[in-house]
Amino acid sequence: MNYEEIIAKINKAKEDYYQTGRSDLTDEEYDKLVAQAEKLGYIETVGAAAVDSIDKIKHEHPMLSLDKCHTSQEIEKFINGKNVVAMHKLDGLTCSATYIDGILTRLETRGNGDIGNDVMFHANSFENLPLSITKEGKYVIDGECLILRDDFEDINRRMADSERFSNPRNLAAGSLNQLDPNVSKKRHLKFFAWNVIEGGPSNSFAVNLIDAKAHGFDVVEFVTLWNGGVPYDRAIETLRRDSEVFGIPIDGIVFRYDDIEYGKSLGTTGHHPRGVIAFKFENETYETKLLKVEWQVGKTGQITPVAYFNPVEISGSVIEKASLHNISVMKALELTNGCTCYIKKANEIIPQVDSADPDGEGEIEIPSVCPICGEPTKIIKENSSEVLYCTNDNCPGKLLGKYKTFVGKQGMDIDGLSEATLEKFLKLGYLTNMFCSIYELGEYKQELYKLDGFGKKSIDKLLAAIEASKSVDMIHFLTAFSIPGVGPGQAKIIAAKYKTFEEFSAACDNQEHFDNIPGIGPVIHNSIIKWWMTNHVQMMDVAEIVRFKTDSFMNPPTGNYPLAGKTFVVTGKVNHFSNRGELQKRIEELGGKCVGSVSKSTDFLINNDVNSTSSKNEKAKALGVKIISEEDFIKMTEAENFGVVQFYTIPKPRAVQ
Repeated sequence: MNYEEIIAKINKAKEDYYQTGRSDLTDEEYDKLVAQAEKLGYIETVGAAAVDSIDKIKHEHPMLSLDKCHTSQEIEKFINGKNVVAMHKLDGLTCSATYIDGILTRLETRGNGDIGNDVMFHANSFENLPLSITKEGKYVIDGECLILRDDFEDINRRMADSERFSNPRNLAAGSLNQLDPNVSKKRHLKFFAWNVIEGGPSNSFAVNLIDAKAHGFDVVEFVTLWNGGVPYDRAIETLRRDSEVFGIPIDGIVFRYDDIEYGKSLGTTGHHPRGVIAFKFENETYETKLLKVEWQVGKTGQITPVAYFNPVEISGSVIEKASLHNISVMKALELTNGCTCYIKKANEIIPQVDSADPDGEGEIEIPSVCPICGEPTKIIKENSSEVLYCTNDNCPGKLLGKYKTFVGKQGMDIDGLSEATLEKFLKLGYLTNMFCSIYELGEYKQELYKLDGFGKKSIDKLLAAIEASKSVDMIHFLTAFSIPGVGPGQAKIIAAKYKTFEEFSAACDNQEHFDNIPGIGPVIHNSIIKWWMTNHVQMMDVAEIVRFKTDSFMNPPTGNYPLAGKTFVVTGKVNHFSNRGELQKRIEELGGKCVGSVSKSTDFLINNDVNSTSSKNEKAKALGVKIISEEDFIKMTEAENFGVVQFYTIPKPRAVQ
């Protein structure tokens, strides 16, 4: 076979495998083909092909909802002396996986209980879903598509306020609705099994879950409640604690009869099976009064309504505002001026207006002109939601958002240019719609000295910070320009391919296929090319001003790598490094890897408050991950210790069952 024939055969095998779970090639045959192709210059990538649409699929077994209860009396009545399994009611998207002779052949979402979405092409997007198991015949298992809280927070941190997801469930559901599985693959999707439908070895629900775990599935946390054993209230307490420690999003506890046949004998209603109930947690809401709704303009021009209300204390923090996300959400809440509203923290993370009483004075007015520039607004339909936008491409509100990104720590990292300072300089005309005007602020030095609230010392410090920002690596430089879809992670991937600005700009001019780079899909590719066509001048102007330095991850230090193969999470305040980013950079220079959340594969959590009760510390303790301070890290990596550092972790505890 020639090169083209080999590549065609590899691509066909990958497409078959990722979309159907089967391939005509054995693993050995596939590996030999890849080895042949690599000798001819082929670079193997991992991923699945995008689809044009998501097909509907009729379930082979009903996927019904659960009956809900809210009182201890209802739980006691359900248990009634029977052997019962109590388990997390996972707050994600229900899915069902089917295996034939050990090979995954179907993966579908619940949908309406009778018909769901065929998401087999997303099978490889899950971090823990087995593509094959050692089971003969047919094996069907239901579970939940989840994104753990730490991963959710890490993903949201990298997004603009107006683009953030309100809870992990919505992010998980949105990920499986993606047509491109390479997008969902970056979302840390997990599959937690909670019911063996067919092919289990026993009539015991608990035994079947234990068997599923033995075959490679992550299963739901559960507690067995045999007659006279653990009381249900202690089971609820234990399971709630586990949810908090491990960052598993739940919205209740499920109680199910362990005797599968007995549960089936009770039958079903049109809505739910009678052999299982869900004790649903109620999100506690707090009453307050709506003071006003303000409209904030983001860097894309989206105008987001934000509710301001009398301060309320929730989970130890004082809350006085909450995003209403878009016009559709605001309308659904039926807010009125000065009304009584009820606030909660969705999943104990994000402040949210839950509901409102119709006791205000008139509807909230949707602005017909932009609150920043005064130009007309328009409402655009996005995924069935109404979103308000400013129509002015040169709106200072958009510009302010872009400047905030440009000078931020993940961009050019210019200390002293706060949002208020940027806004003032824009109004005074010191900054224009070209970022290079930041580097011309020195021309206004004498005028800046005279501004209220500044003074000579602060201005000199600011100008020094601007000068220092002229030394920048490609990652921060690319991140600074608000290229849609290009955050620090994507910038790092691009910078590894195009190591100089000249190489990157030439690739943009030639419209090279960025989606050929592993980790960069067609959506980001199109976004980069479109952005470059209208914004390249200002990027090139700034590139002529700055001095590019080599990224440390491209040219690591020679010699030993004492942190090679070790994974770190950094949290909390740092004392010896200028910020957490500098500490993470040092870890990578020494061969280590930094991630955003604690998991079983984490070796060290760096936190100067070793005894903190934060979720990351608690999770590290539960998983046996060693928690060290910044000073511990420095001592551990001192030059004289490089050859003798002993790395160790505490043995992992067994999961609570």
